[in-house]
Amino acid sequence: MLLEFRRLAPWLDLRLEVIDSDGDLNPEAAVPDLGGQGWFSSRLERALAEGRVDAAVHSAKDLPSELSAGLRVGAYLKREDPRDALVTGGGLPWRALPAGARVGTSSPRRAAQLQALRPDLEVVPMR
Repeated sequence: MLLEFRRLAPWLDLRLEVIDSDGDLNPEAAVPDLGGQGWFSSRLERALAEGRVDAAVHSAKDLPSELSAGLRVGAYLKREDPRDALVTGGGLPWRALPAGARVGTSSPRRAAQLQALRPDLEVVPMR
């Protein structure tokens, strides 16, 4: 993304500062168990509010529905490939997985989609 910003606005002095999210710092916790909003964006919001960074890039799906006062989404980047991948032992497609097969995901959305397609599978939270 930094390269794309530099291509679009070469006159800006851009530097990358990596900020780990609270969610990233708690990898043992399943996403639904983290509770509330902001687990993946609150540290970015704090860095912006404190003036440590001028802008932040983050996944839109992890942003809370309401941002902190004084913050707003200024732009959306062009979407990359939205497809997910299912990796299985033996290379089985999802339709061929045996009933009761365990499938791990960290996404409540993916878990719900999988359960809608294959209620006979066991969805296991993972990070």
